[in-house]
Amino acid sequence: EHVLFVHRELDVFRIPPRTGAGGWRSGEWRVADKIFTGRVRVVAVGEKLEVRLEDPQTGELFGVAPVPAGQAHTVVEQASDSSRNFVLRLEDADSRRHAFVGVSFGERSAAFDFNVAIGDHERQQRRAAEMA
Repeated sequence: EHVLFVHRELDVFRIPPRTGAGGWRSGEWRVADKIFTGRVRVVAVGEKLEVRLEDPQTGELFGVAPVPAGQAHTVVEQASDSSRNFVLRLEDADSRRHAFVGVSFGERSAAFDFNVAIGDHERQQRRAAEMA
């Protein structure tokens, strides 16, 4: 495992279904629908990538968004109306069931670094495949 990004405070929201092809709108997320505040870690596990939501004190896992190689855009989507908000596709490893949650960074710079960490891993994996 290789940790690519860590941010200590992130809000997680239960979000309404996507209404159209326009993407997810974070303006529709209500404060009452906040379900978790915790830490986010982006971890490279070999060629795969995981976005982990964890309790900052105990390290207990809230959810994992596994990112298959070359498919970051299907698991981590930026909200169409904000650069600080994303939608993650969390997946249960045992049952393979999934759920979409909204995540909100308090600072624009942290959201940018999160996005860059995921993009850099994708580019690195693509280069490694081309070299092979």
